[in-house]
Amino acid sequence: MANKFILPGIFETNLEPSQKAAIRHGIYLGIILQTQHPGIEEDFRDGKSLREIVEEHNFEEKFGISHSTAQMAVTYALRGYRGDWEMFKEIFYEGLMEPEDYTRISEEHHVEQGRKLGKEVGYKSGQLTLERKTGVHAMSYIEKHKAGQKGILEQGHTLVK
Repeated sequence: MANKFILPGIFETNLEPSQKAAIRHGIYLGIILQTQHPGIEEDFRDGKSLREIVEEHNFEEKFGISHSTAQMAVTYALRGYRGDWEMFKEIFYEGLMEPEDYTRISEEHHVEQGRKLGKEVGYKSGQLTLERKTGVHAMSYIEKHKAGQKGILEQGHTLVK
């Protein structure tokens, strides 16, 4: 599926030759990964991220490529390549999994990563406000009580005395 947001060929004309070569290499490496490392599909289905798959299989060192090219190759190996780039539209191959499965699992990975990061950031933020005695931790008991009452009223409830 070509990029819907950029007119075909517009973005690609601004790429350096080395960037075009990396993209082409990632596309062709996807085919190699399908034959030499078909287990990456199971890794992905089991919840491993593209980064984790690249690192576990040592693709950067094994193929002498950057991390981003390795991740792109894993993506293409999993979902296939369907002429996504205008400059390489003649290339076409199926992935190890159906594109719909890849999209669904990828979205699940994003949600899970967001949850992990949110918990971590939320916890750290809460710890900082506690340690620095800022926010609610800077309030006296009476200030907290008044803020709680204000919150109840803002939600449309009435106070019971």
